[in-house]
Amino acid sequence: MTYILDHNSFVSDVFIDEKISELNNISVKIGKLILDKESDYFPSRSDQKVMRDDIKMSIVTAQELLKKYSFSEKTISNMPLFVSNGSFFGNFEKHLSRVLNVFKEATLEGSRMEVYKKIYRASPPLLAIETLTNSNMSFIAQYTGLKGNNATFGNTSISTYYALKQGVNEIKSGEKYCWISASNGANIYSHIMNRSTSEVELSGIENTGGGHIILSKKRHEDNKVLCEITKMINIKKVPKLHDQTINRTWTELLKNSKSELIIFSGAIDRGVNYKDEQHLKALKIPTISIFEKYGYLGVSNIIFGIIEGIKHRKNDIKSFLATKNVLSIEPEVVDPTFLYI
Repeated sequence: MTYILDHNSFVSDVFIDEKISELNNISVKIGKLILDKESDYFPSRSDQKVMRDDIKMSIVTAQELLKKYSFSEKTISNMPLFVSNGSFFGNFEKHLSRVLNVFKEATLEGSRMEVYKKIYRASPPLLAIETLTNSNMSFIAQYTGLKGNNATFGNTSISTYYALKQGVNEIKSGEKYCWISASNGANIYSHIMNRSTSEVELSGIENTGGGHIILSKKRHEDNKVLCEITKMINIKKVPKLHDQTINRTWTELLKNSKSELIIFSGAIDRGVNYKDEQHLKALKIPTISIFEKYGYLGVSNIIFGIIEGIKHRKNDIKSFLATKNVLSIEPEVVDPTFLYI
């Protein structure tokens, strides 16, 4: 049995308008975090220099969650950590200009080795550290002391499904606890990347946010678990890069679902979110849109879907389903990605 012991999260409620293309009139609303710099858990000044804002708050909220429990040092040290990471560019314009300047300043005269040396010398020393794809996992481990099996899963919204799946596998293999995190840093780069493979209208809404979930092998006498994960399903279908059409076949997968609530996410704009909502009406089960509450959250969509479902379990909802394009928690988990809890 795999249970969710607890969770913590952060998300922006401040949005700014960013123009992507004047020619094609394409824009996006980007969620910008207000950092809790007064927190006792805020990262050190030296580490802040190479952290995206979402990583800074991921560190704060991870420590807040961990401090709620009197885990032994051995338990913390052995706890597995699986993280899904969003866009690794925190400031797209700054990082892109740095890369271009490197090649501008490094003349291509001389041998290949001499050219490489010029590029290395011209490269900003912190550029590689600032754009590491596994930086969030590394900093969470550093600040919490989690040193068990660990991995970073991609930068797509489905990566959190695989992080959770690996966490469930760890619990089944005998681990008492497992830590799952996701963090999405919204910016122009991430939106361009997402809209290139997604069905989207002219104006998108992307938010910065992340969260953490502690998986547990057993129920706790002193700390009641929040819900149980009983089933995980996903569609292993690789989409064609040139085809941005969403094939909404979720209702076929959910026909026999006993969930009392469906929580769905994955839309980048209101038009696509509306189509998702209309498609799910055929199931005649109440739905909640993560997009309507927060905007597009990338890798954090599923985490926030689970948290939303847990909130409603306290209101006499016994089961729910959460997915990247639909999430349902029953005492189970599903997605194209579906998650039943």
